Amino acid sequence: MERTSIRLGGVELGSSIMNAPGARSAERGEIYELAAVHAGALVFKSCNAAGLEMPENLSNRGVEHFAAIARELVARGKKVIGSVVGASEDEFVGVAAALDRAGVNIIELNLADEYALGSVAPFASIERLSSLIGRVRGELGCVLAAKLPPKAGGIEPRAGRSAQGDARRDRGVRE
Repeated sequence: MERTSIRLGGVELGSSIMNAPGARSAERGEIYELAAVHAGALVFKSCNAAGLEMPENLSNRGVEHFAAIARELVARGKKVIGSVVGASEDEFVGVAAALDRAGVNIIELNLADEYALGSVAPFASIERLSSLIGRVRGELGCVLAAKLPPKAGGIEPRAGRSAQGDARRDRGVRE
């Protein structure tokens, strides 16, 4: 049998095969059932601070529900990936920090869903995105990942310019 283990962000995972979060991965019993049959990491459904009923694709019981389950699974040696969604930058930071304290191995920021795109607008500018990711990163000890939309809103690449080139020009160096 071939080995399917992988390393993701420096986290060793027993298998590259993971559950697709969403349906059948929100309730405690469903999560334990998935954890028992999958060698790979368990991926939580996106959660926010207090829980949501709508939109339906993001309905969840809130971060404390998932943090409690994460503590139990991590204590048993299971790798856990928590997914965070929020209506504000503060909510993203708080939810990510709570999951990190619960022992989650990887935090995914769900920046692809209309809920986050419409409320936090992470792709309104590169500064906006940097602020959100920087604040979350500053509160975490675990690996940080991001779920991105197919097209990242209003952020346009700067044609023909690099960050290194910008820094050189800022110091007066000609290319």
